[in-house]
Amino acid sequence: MIWHPTKDAVQRLWGRRWVRRVSYVLVAGATAVTVGPWLATRPAVLRWTVSKLDALTREETGLPLTIGQLEIHPILGSIVLRDVHLGGDLLSVRRIEIQADLPSFLAPPYRIFSIRAEQPHLRLTEAGLAPLKLKERPPRTGPLPQVRLDLLSLTGGEIEIPEPLRGIPAARYQFEVKATGQGPNRLRVDVAGPQLSVKGPGGWERGRLDLNGELSESFVSLQEGYLRLGESQVRLSGRLEAKTPKAPERLEGRLGSVLSLAQAARWGGQARPPLMGSLDVSATVEGTLAAPRWSVIAEGQGLRPANGSFHPGALDLRASGGLQAAKVEHLRWRSGQGELDLQGTWSQKAPPEATLQGRNLDLDAVGRALRLPEFQGVRGTLQAQVKGPREASALSRPDRWQASAQVALTQHGLEAGSLRATLRDGRATLEQLRLDLEALKASGTGWATLGPRGPVRLEAEGQVEVGASQVAQALRAWKVVDLDMEGQTRAQAKVRWSRGTGLELDGTTEVSHPRWHGARADELRAKVEIRGSDLRVTDIDLKKDEGRGGGDLWLTWARTAPGQKQMDMCYTAFRLPVAEGLRAADLKDDEGHDLPITGTGSGWVRLQGPYDHLTMQGAAQVEAGEVYGIKVPAASSDFAMDLETLRLRLQDVRVAERPELLGSPGSEPEGALALAGQADMDLRRWTWKVDLAGRLDSQLMALPGPRIQAQVEARLLGPITSPFGALDLPEGQLSLNRGRIFFGGRSLEGLEGAFSLERGRMAGRLALEGMSRPLVEVQVRQDGPDLAGTLSLNVSADSARTENLARSLTDDLMEDLSLEVSAQGRWNGRNLLWTGSLNRLAAQFNAFELHQARPSSLRGDANGAEVDIALEGGARKAADPTAQAANLRLTGTVPFSATVPLALRVQGAANLAHLKSIFDRVMEVDEYSLLSELRIQGLGRFDLLAHGTYPAPLLDGTLSLEKGQTNLRGYQGVEDLQVGLIFKDRTVSIPADRPLRGTLAHGDLQVSGDLTWRLGGLEAYRLKASLANFQLRDVPDGLDLQGTLRATLEGTEEGGLLKGRLRADRLSYQTEVKLADLILRSALSDSGGLVGLDLDDPLERIRLDLDLDLRSPWSFDTNLLKLEGRTEGPFQVLGTLAHPVPKGTMIFQPGGRITNIFPAGDMVVDRGSLVFSESRPLDPVINLQGSVSSIPGYTVNLDIHGTLSNLAIVPSSTPSLRQDEIVAILINPGNVANVGAAGATSGATQGAITSGIASAGSGLISTLAFAPFQEQMRRTLGLDRVNVAVRSTNLGTTETEVTLGKSINLFGQRSAFVVSHKKSGELSITSGQVEWRFGGFILQLGASKGGGTGLNPSGEIRHTWSPK
Repeated sequence: MIWHPTKDAVQRLWGRRWVRRVSYVLVAGATAVTVGPWLATRPAVLRWTVSKLDALTREETGLPLTIGQLEIHPILGSIVLRDVHLGGDLLSVRRIEIQADLPSFLAPPYRIFSIRAEQPHLRLTEAGLAPLKLKERPPRTGPLPQVRLDLLSLTGGEIEIPEPLRGIPAARYQFEVKATGQGPNRLRVDVAGPQLSVKGPGGWERGRLDLNGELSESFVSLQEGYLRLGESQVRLSGRLEAKTPKAPERLEGRLGSVLSLAQAARWGGQARPPLMGSLDVSATVEGTLAAPRWSVIAEGQGLRPANGSFHPGALDLRASGGLQAAKVEHLRWRSGQGELDLQGTWSQKAPPEATLQGRNLDLDAVGRALRLPEFQGVRGTLQAQVKGPREASALSRPDRWQASAQVALTQHGLEAGSLRATLRDGRATLEQLRLDLEALKASGTGWATLGPRGPVRLEAEGQVEVGASQVAQALRAWKVVDLDMEGQTRAQAKVRWSRGTGLELDGTTEVSHPRWHGARADELRAKVEIRGSDLRVTDIDLKKDEGRGGGDLWLTWARTAPGQKQMDMCYTAFRLPVAEGLRAADLKDDEGHDLPITGTGSGWVRLQGPYDHLTMQGAAQVEAGEVYGIKVPAASSDFAMDLETLRLRLQDVRVAERPELLGSPGSEPEGALALAGQADMDLRRWTWKVDLAGRLDSQLMALPGPRIQAQVEARLLGPITSPFGALDLPEGQLSLNRGRIFFGGRSLEGLEGAFSLERGRMAGRLALEGMSRPLVEVQVRQDGPDLAGTLSLNVSADSARTENLARSLTDDLMEDLSLEVSAQGRWNGRNLLWTGSLNRLAAQFNAFELHQARPSSLRGDANGAEVDIALEGGARKAADPTAQAANLRLTGTVPFSATVPLALRVQGAANLAHLKSIFDRVMEVDEYSLLSELRIQGLGRFDLLAHGTYPAPLLDGTLSLEKGQTNLRGYQGVEDLQVGLIFKDRTVSIPADRPLRGTLAHGDLQVSGDLTWRLGGLEAYRLKASLANFQLRDVPDGLDLQGTLRATLEGTEEGGLLKGRLRADRLSYQTEVKLADLILRSALSDSGGLVGLDLDDPLERIRLDLDLDLRSPWSFDTNLLKLEGRTEGPFQVLGTLAHPVPKGTMIFQPGGRITNIFPAGDMVVDRGSLVFSESRPLDPVINLQGSVSSIPGYTVNLDIHGTLSNLAIVPSSTPSLRQDEIVAILINPGNVANVGAAGATSGATQGAITSGIASAGSGLISTLAFAPFQEQMRRTLGLDRVNVAVRSTNLGTTETEVTLGKSINLFGQRSAFVVSHKKSGELSITSGQVEWRFGGFILQLGASKGGGTGLNPSGEIRHTWSPK
């Protein structure tokens, strides 16, 4: 065979080994490249691959693995997995892509270009983690495989914990991870978690978690970690170095955080955090894992304690340590309420120790936190040390601990107490406890022996002073018990306890002014003793006013044999208030008010027996008692009660007017109120038997209605209450006889009656002894669920002595009464409906009578009655048979209660004088009211509607009067009165266009306005009045006033004011004055400001403020004064209507005379004034000048000035004389010859004057002696002056002088005529004088005759003037 050269070459080449190997490799590679990818994408291959991965996962973790789709690209070196699920829903990934350098897997280090995972979701639940079981493997001995990962990316990742899991709260975390390789087995990792939600105790809290670090075989480094959750955040950095043959593991870390204390408290399980605010915390740790060293610094400013009693403050913590020792350099709290500083150490080689110091501590805040206000203003200092046992096993034994504490207190800067206590060698000692606070004072000492399990024995003693209300307030604040008590308490006690003997206590207590609930006392004392399980309270002493109470109490809480006594209490009382006992038991009515039960009680009670069968017995006596408004003057009873069966027996029950009338067990009670009986009550079965009989006086028991005295007998038998319709009433019988009913000062005797309630029927009757018919009869029976009954009232000659009954019922308003009423009705428990008829009504009054015109039907309910009654009548024994008869019609609703509205219309006509007494009685007009004093007559027509209520009635309508008459307490009244009144509520109006018209004091009266009334009288009035051309005469006697008055009258019942203008056309006063009476009254009385004042006079309540306009001069014409004048300037009339008082200035006109005062003659007024002031209305200032010119040869001028009560008279004369000489000639004109004699010696002149004055004194005495005769003669002759004087002369003879005077108006001017006759010895002189005044000119003419001489005429013309 011949080979081709080429073939030879190929054969030679193939024969070489390396050529064949390379060829095989190339063929295999080409086959793998072409066939391998094709096989890898076959479904069967993929299913086989997934099954193998699932089996491997189950073997390693116990969890199934499912892959929705698997893609393998060997050429590209990538694997893609979709819908990957591990452990069901434990871990799910939407897509995983891995790109690797496949050739690098032939030899390390292996290289993976990237791993990308999309939407990895880790859902941690207890059901999902339950199948997880990791396969155990032996520890690795060799190095880790070297793998280089260039990129790791997780996007859309989420970790979900739906429910709390193994201490991890429910959470949801969304994150993304990006890691880059720094070399084999080394990654730099960034984790960004923008959304972190954790469900805490308060709900979901949101935040974020970011991490930035580096991972490698030799270390783990966290360059920055940030966690924010809610209001807190943490920043963390650190490094953990792995263990090497040359060095152990080493840890370094730093932490900085802002911690919300409220959030931390919620996570710690506290609903209310002790502090509010944020805490800055920084911590470090370094060293090996076997012996790390750590330090913590925490600071917080403005931290707010949860208890509002404490102020915000600052917290500072410095601590460091390791695993075997720790040290708290300080834990300090500072605020405006003080500073606390804690220091301590702990180690395995030394016992734990701690020191606590407090400076300037505000215990007021502690008191508020403990709800103890007694610590207000208290500050303190604290020094305490604690040292524990070295062995950890002995930390729970209190006898191995040692401690000491000292506290010093001040209150408002003053020392207020201290405390010292120690714990050493198993003995706790309270060396001193002293509190000297304003509201709490206490002191005490004590000690206790401690064993491994606690106290073995203790003893203590102390005393305390505190208010019982403070103790109650503290118990109430801590919601232990709500006690209502007060009183200053002082207590002291000694306490002993041991495990063998139990508790022993001996103490005393004293309470000043104690109060328990509403009960108050003056003092309470008691001794308290406890021995084991027995409590004894002895020497109980309670004082209240004049009463006292006391007793003893023993009880036990130990187990006793059945029936053995467990309690014994005996208590006595003497004159203690019953109301205080009810308040002490806290017994109230349904509205929470005190029960209306009062009185003073005495007695005793004993309560004893086992707790399940207590019995009570005793006796009680009550004085001045009152039960629900019913007075019990004195009562007594013996009682016994079985508290188990609730059987109460009252023996020897007595009721009397006074305690001494209750009687003894062997006698009966005495007096007008004397009831005796007994009662047996079964409170469990609600039955009783009561017998009570004796004498009853309703006034002594304050029963409603008129006073009734009667012999009564009552018997109650059966249920305490039984159903009667909608009521629960006791069944029984009550009878009375020999009764007497009082109406004011009158009474009706012979009253008898009976009342019974038996088997659903109630019957009652009230009658008078000896009468054939009863006054009142009532029958009530049950008709199904309702009550039906009838009532009849009959007042007639067959049932009563009607005259006495009418006068007694109406206090003499009615003189006789005849009445017959019948009614029937039904009550269903809510509403009462009834109908009836008024068959007869006739009433006789003092001056008139009224009777029913026809029978009337009635109907109504429980609130009132609807009436339609027609009445007619008239005057009794009328002198004029044609006099107008009265007719009235009453229609509307009459209520039975003071709170139900009234609606009663009264229409008709009647003489108002007849209805005035009825009106005053119905409206309760006070006897001192203006309305009470008003008297009115005339036929009135009215249409009035009474509404409102009885306590507050109102009136609407009209009342008219024609040709009426009215007067007020006897004063001059109004005649021909015409008025139309309009009533609206409580206002009575007189319209201005239709005023009241009438005649008063002959003048035309018109009044308009309104007034307001009330029960009892007038409330206010506002009236406008005018009285034109009136003429007032002889009020008072001698006064003549004519004019016109226009005024307003406003005021109340207490008083009013009449203000306006009085125009006086004429004002004069003419009367006779008895000089002797005037002198005597002036000498025996004062100025008389209240003389004649009648406080009950209604006109005294009306004040005056009138401006007087005097149109003509006033005149004052009496036998002593004859004056005329006019007003000057404003002049007012003040005072009251009963006693007017002037104010202003009056000027006297010249020519007036003062007569009958000076024996020498009349004083002629030249000028003068009279000033009335408001401060001294009845004591005016007088300024008067005048002269006496009837003395021969002399004219005496008199200047009279001052007040009426203090006048000063300054005399002068022409020719000039001394004042004593002037007085001498005024008293005796005969002294003219002895005064002013020229050339006479002063001694002679003085002697003559003295003799003249002596004779004048005797003449004055004779004048006073002749005064009655002179006055009678003056009145008889109608003269102004009659003067008779008898005196002795200096010659020893007797001189008699008679002077007569009269003043008349002549040609409009006052003219005086004086005639005198004087006889001295044998010499008689008769003289006369007349004086005319014409303006300022005065003409005097006179004549005298005597001594045998003829008629001697005389005359004088002069002019008077007044300076301006």
